[in-house]
Amino acid sequence: MKVLLDTCAVSDYNKPLKYPALVAFVDSLPDEALFVSVLTLGEIVKGIDMLPQGLKKDTLQAWYAGLLAAYSDRILPVDPETAEVWGRITSACAARNLDLPAVDGLIAATALQHGLAVLTRNEKHFRQTGAVVVNPWSA
Repeated sequence: MKVLLDTCAVSDYNKPLKYPALVAFVDSLPDEALFVSVLTLGEIVKGIDMLPQGLKKDTLQAWYAGLLAAYSDRILPVDPETAEVWGRITSACAARNLDLPAVDGLIAATALQHGLAVLTRNEKHFRQTGAVVVNPWSA
């Protein structure tokens, strides 16, 4: 199984004592089966930038640098094909009066475009896109 890690998965993996089921699941997969979206990187940077200067911010900046190095060849962009998939997903959701935040829709489109499942605890937004969802938090 190959998975695209949603932002919550990347963040929560950094908290192994709080989320042992997630950590065990991710650790059971080979590195080459784990991918992240450029959008997840953007959400992480936003969260770090919003913190006041201090040890927590410095620690997270160092963690983020390590994340970039670890996933350097497994960071997926939003390319024209992915944008087209996103357009179809969002129009289908709008036709059914379903709320789909843009970032979640783009992450789902990235997963669909690359044949990946989405690893997330946010099942509601991702299931409505047709993406395969894996939620080890509920295991």
